[in-house]
Amino acid sequence: MNVKLTEKELKDIKERIFAGKENLSAIAKSHDIRPSTVSYYARKWGGSARFFSKKPLIWNAAKIDKFLIEHNSTIRRISQNIINVKHPLWWQCSLCLHSWEQTFDSISKRIQSSPYGCDACGKNEYSVYNHFLDGLTPISAYFMGVYFAKGTYNMTPKGMFSNIQISSKDKDKLERLSNIIFSTYPVEKNGNIYRIRIKSKQFYDKLLEYNALQKNHIPKIIPPNLVTHFIRGYVDFTGHFNVTYPEETIGHVHNYGCRFNLSGNVKFMTELQKEYKKYVSDKYRTNKRYTASTRTTEVQGYLQIGHNSKKKAELHLSGLYNPFCFMEWLYNSEIVPLKYVSGSRYNTFLFLKQQVNQKNETKDYINKKSKQYKELRKEWHKSLTFTQISKKYGITFDQVKKISTKESASVNPEVKAEILEKLNRKRHLQKLMNEIITRVEHKTGMKKSTFVTHS
Repeated sequence: MNVKLTEKELKDIKERIFAGKENLSAIAKSHDIRPSTVSYYARKWGGSARFFSKKPLIWNAAKIDKFLIEHNSTIRRISQNIINVKHPLWWQCSLCLHSWEQTFDSISKRIQSSPYGCDACGKNEYSVYNHFLDGLTPISAYFMGVYFAKGTYNMTPKGMFSNIQISSKDKDKLERLSNIIFSTYPVEKNGNIYRIRIKSKQFYDKLLEYNALQKNHIPKIIPPNLVTHFIRGYVDFTGHFNVTYPEETIGHVHNYGCRFNLSGNVKFMTELQKEYKKYVSDKYRTNKRYTASTRTTEVQGYLQIGHNSKKKAELHLSGLYNPFCFMEWLYNSEIVPLKYVSGSRYNTFLFLKQQVNQKNETKDYINKKSKQYKELRKEWHKSLTFTQISKKYGITFDQVKKISTKESASVNPEVKAEILEKLNRKRHLQKLMNEIITRVEHKTGMKKSTFVTHS
C-alpha cells in the first residue's frame, strides 16, 4: 500500500468502522483514500467489511446457521468469531420482552457464564436468543427433537408460563445444547440428572404455534428435508447405542456390532417408522444381501417396533448393518453444530461406518479371490489323472508315475515331453490355488476349510 496514514487517522478509521454507522465509502471519502484501503484495514483488524454498516439484527436460527456455515465455525469458536464480527445486536428479555442494543464486545464478555439482568424488569438473570425458533432450520428442528425427547414446560400456580425444562443424565450434552442456542442459562443438577430451564415465553409460543407441545407426533410444519434433523435430536437424548464386541466371528472375520434401543409414544414411533421406510425404500430398492461364510444377513427395510404398553413403544436394533443403516439416515449430515452436539453418537456412527466399509472390502476381496480359485479349480479338475494319461497314451501307471518324478522310463521322448508338460501345468494350478488360500487366511483370518466351502 502506498497510502501513509498517521496513527490518529488510523484510530479514527478503526473507531468509525466498528461503530457500524457509516459505510466504507463515506469513511474513505473523509480521509481522501480508496474504499479498498478501508476494507484492507477492516480485515487486518479482525473483521469483515460486509458485516459493517448494517442495521442491528435480531438473530434467529437461520442467521445463526448462515453465520456458522460462512465462517466454518465450531461452537467452541463461535464466541471468538462474534468478537471479530463486531456487529450490533438486539438483545431481548425473555420475561418482559424489553429490547436493548448490545455489541458483540459486550456480549462476548458475558456469553459464556456470567449472568446479566434486564434493565427494564430486573428479574431475568440469564438470557437466550428468543428468536431462535422463528425460522425452521436443521438446528432449530434438532432442538425441537430434543424437546420431544426430554423436554417439558412448567406453568405457575396462576396458569402463567414459567419455563421450558430439558433434562439429561449427561451434563456435557446439555452444555453443548445450551451453546448451540446461545443460552447463558446454567445446567443445574437435580437429583441423579441434570437440567436446563429456559425462561423464554417466545420459545413456548413457537412450540405452541408448531403444535409441538403434545409430543405424540412429528409436527407437520417441519419440512421433509428437516425431519431427519428433528429425529436426530430425539434419538440423541433418548436413544441408547452400545458397541458390541462378540467373541464369535462370522467367517473368522472380526465382526463389531451395535445394540440400539429407543422408546417413545406409539403414534410418534409409528410416524418415525414411516419416515425411515421412505429412506430405506429409496436407498435399498432391491433386497441387498451381504454374505459371509455360509450365513446370509439381509438389511432390514423396516423398523420392528414392539409395544410394551398401550402408550409406549420400543425399538430394538442389533448387529452391524441394521444399526448402521439407521444411524446413516440420521447422522450422515455434515452440519458442524449437529456433529458437535451429537458427540459420542456421531463418533459411534463413524466407527460403524468404518467397520461396514472394512467388512465390505473384506467381502469383496474374498469374493474376488473365490472367483479366481473357482476358475483355477475348474481347470485343475479338467486335467488328466495318472490313470487317464496311461489309458490315453497306452502306457502303464508306473511309467506315468516315473515321468512325474523325472525318473527314467522307456517311453517315446515326444510322448514323455507332452505328458510332463501336462503334469507340470497341473502342479502349477495346485500351487496357485494354495497361494490364494494362504493369502486369504493371512488377510482375513478365514481358514482353508471355510474358504474352500465358501468357494
